[in-house]
Amino acid sequence: MDDEMRFADEVGGDDFYDEFRANDDMVSAFYAFMDESDEKMSTERFMAFLNALAKGVFDEAVVPMPFVDANNALDGAFDPETVSEGDEFQLEEDARFRMDTITDSDGKLWLPLFFNVEALHKGQTANVIMPVPLLDVLQIGLGDDELMGVVVDPFDRPCTLKKELLERFLGDCEEWQKENEK
Repeated sequence: MDDEMRFADEVGGDDFYDEFRANDDMVSAFYAFMDESDEKMSTERFMAFLNALAKGVFDEAVVPMPFVDANNALDGAFDPETVSEGDEFQLEEDARFRMDTITDSDGKLWLPLFFNVEALHKGQTANVIMPVPLLDVLQIGLGDDELMGVVVDPFDRPCTLKKELLERFLGDCEEWQKENEK
C-alpha cells in the first residue's frame, strides 16, 4: 500500500472510499461503452454513458481528484506511517495545490476524470487526493485554455471528452435543469 493510501486510510477512514461508491452507475455505463465492439451498439452505449454522467452531475456526485503539492509544503511535514486520525502537524509554509493533469503523446494536457479511488491507483498520480464535484471537473476541463478537455479513466481505458463535446454536454445539462425547475 502506498503512502497516499495509508494516509487516506488513517485520516479519511472508510468514508474516504465510500463517498465514491455512488459513482458505480457511471463506472458500469463507461465500461459497457468501452467494451462494446459493434459500432451501432457503441453509439447507444456512449449515449447511455453520457446519461449516467448527466445523472452524476444532477446528483452532485463527487470524484477523486489528484492534486499536486505545487510548492512541496507537505514534504517532511508528517510521516504517513505514523499519522493517525486527529493528529496535528504544522506546515512551515502555506500549501498550494493544483489539479494534476495528464499529458498525451502529442504533449497536449488533459484533466483526468476518475470515478473511484481504485481507478486512480492504476497509474502514477499526484501525492494528494481530494473529493471534487463532478460538475467542477467537467467545467474546468472545458474552461481552462491550457487543457484539451477531460480524459476518463486515463490509466486503464482512456476516453477523451474534447471541449466541443463538454460544451454541448454541459449546455444540455443546464438546459434540462432549467426546464425541469419550472
